[in-house]
Amino acid sequence: MKLLPALAAALLLAAPATAQSVDPTDDGDWWLVAQSADIVILANGTGRRSGSRVELDLFVMRRKPHGDMIGTRHRAPIDCAAKTADMWTLAVLYAGRAPLALERQGSGMNPVKEPSLAYEFACTEKRAGMRHFANRSRNAVMAEILGEGSAN
Repeated sequence: MKLLPALAAALLLAAPATAQSVDPTDDGDWWLVAQSADIVILANGTGRRSGSRVELDLFVMRRKPHGDMIGTRHRAPIDCAAKTADMWTLAVLYAGRAPLALERQGSGMNPVKEPSLAYEFACTEKRAGMRHFANRSRNAVMAEILGEGSAN
């Protein structure tokens, strides 16, 4: 797997330390939910639960068609019983620039498209193929994942 490690590393280190330290989802209990040549999805913890609803904090890094990497931080409310989910974008991180904080509301709760790894992660105990990084910063986890990818 090749994820353009140099561009990804630049993205991870782009924000000044002060901006990174105020990100409440940087340190945590990260799970690698999905990974391919163009995307990495991390979940911070197993979510906040209330009845059949779960709110996941997600970090998604994807490669754009022109090769640049972009990172986005999301909050994903999921209703396990109704099999519906939404996605709020909380911040966007670009290489060479400070994070752009925003809170863009999703389109509302919609039916979960099968298969949804985020739904499976939030609503079941299935963790097959998912890797756990306890008590680590997001930057350290991404550096490890991307470092492994560059060795392939």
